[in-house]
Amino acid sequence: MQQQQESLQDKQLRPIEDNPLRLNSGYEETMKLMFTDERSPVHLSAPAAVTESLHNIQLHYQANQEAISTALSTMLAAFSPEHLLNRFSQYRRASDNTPMNDGWAWEMYNNYYKELSSSRQQGFEKLFYEVYSHAYDRALRKGIEEA
Repeated sequence: MQQQQESLQDKQLRPIEDNPLRLNSGYEETMKLMFTDERSPVHLSAPAAVTESLHNIQLHYQANQEAISTALSTMLAAFSPEHLLNRFSQYRRASDNTPMNDGWAWEMYNNYYKELSSSRQQGFEKLFYEVYSHAYDRALRKGIEEA
């Protein structure tokens, strides 16, 4: 999961990094690359680098908003009463004669929640980040295509 989160931090869709603001250089080095004769012929000009960086921030913001919304909707759907009752019924043993009423459903939910929040489980976070990363990629690519 940590690897998934790190992969979202830097989405580059080009073969070389030509924006001096994205080269992980210090302030002095970046200023040299942008404003002196040491500027590489394959680096963006200062105005173009700033424009591209601001555009990338906007794309990231929009993709992030869409991805969070999609992931939360998916998480909410996973906790719908119908979905949970269906799942809980699959946990029943053949010999269990307990009626499947509201009391049983509440008891099952409490057990389910206890297990979900235990240190043994990673499914909740994993589901969120899986859905988030796919939705983020889709939204980012859509934003780039529209630009």
